[in-house]
Amino acid sequence: MKILLTGSTGYIGKMFLSKYSESFDISTLSRNSDSCPKNHKYDGSFASVLNAIEKSKPDIIIHFASLFIVEHKSENIGELIDSNVLLGTQIVEAMRALGINKMINIGTSWQNYESDTYRPVNLYAATKEAFQKIIDFYVDAFSLRVLTLKFPDTYGPKDNRPKIMNYIVQYSKSGETLGATPGNQQLDFVYIDDVLEAISHSIKLLEKMEGHSVYSLTSNNPQTLREIVKVFNTVSDKKIKVDWGKREYRNREVMTVRIPKNILPGWSAKTGLKDGIKKIIE
Repeated sequence: MKILLTGSTGYIGKMFLSKYSESFDISTLSRNSDSCPKNHKYDGSFASVLNAIEKSKPDIIIHFASLFIVEHKSENIGELIDSNVLLGTQIVEAMRALGINKMINIGTSWQNYESDTYRPVNLYAATKEAFQKIIDFYVDAFSLRVLTLKFPDTYGPKDNRPKIMNYIVQYSKSGETLGATPGNQQLDFVYIDDVLEAISHSIKLLEKMEGHSVYSLTSNNPQTLREIVKVFNTVSDKKIKVDWGKREYRNREVMTVRIPKNILPGWSAKTGLKDGIKKIIE
C-alpha cells in the first residue's frame, strides 16, 4: 500500500514512519526536505501539494500535520489557519482533482470542551473543527472517504514536545521543583503504541467505509494531574517534586474529561499509565 504522510517531522509522524516504513510504501509532504527519503517539498502552494500527490500516487493520505498553540496571540492567527485549515484544504482539493479518495485526518479531543458536542477549548481546536467541516463538503460533493481520529493527550519515548508528561520526566531527572497548577484538572493519556495501532486499524476500516466518519481515542481512565504525578513517583526511582498552586489554571482549562461516545470501533488502549511511564523512563 502506498501512503502519503504529512507531519512527518512531528512526534507521531516520526513514530509512524519508524514503525511502518517497511510495511508500507511511504512518501511524505513536508517543508523539511530531509524528513524522509521520499519527501515531496511543500512550499505553501497548492501546486506543491498537487505535485506530491501526482508523483507519489498514494492509496491513502494520512494527515498528521498541524500547528498546536494552547493560548494564541493575534500574530498566530495566520499560521494557525495556514497549518490547520489551508494545507488540509489544498490536500482534499488535490485529491478531488487527481481521483485519490481515501484519507485519515487527525483531530483533537479539545474540539469538545467538557461537552459531547462541538465546543472548542481554544482557537487551535476551532481550526481543527473548521477543516472537518471542509472535509464534509468534499466528501458530500466528490465522494471522498475520510476517517477523522480525535486524539487526546499522547505520550511515549523520544518525545520532545512541550507536554506535561515530558516536563514531569525532565524535572524528575534534574531534581528541580516543578511549579504546577493546583493539579485537579483531568488528563487522558494514550501511549504512542496504542495511537499507532489506532492509525493502522483505521487504514483497514477505511477500506470498507463510505463518507466521513469521526472517531475518538481514549485511555478510558482519565486522571488528575495530581494522580498522574503520584503514579509517576511509584514507578520512577527519581521522584518529582511539585509546587502545587505555583501556577494558575489556564483560561478554559479542561478540568473534567468526558469519555467520548464515538470511540474507534475495534480498538482499545492496551497500555496503562503505569506501564507507559515505565517505558518512557527506561
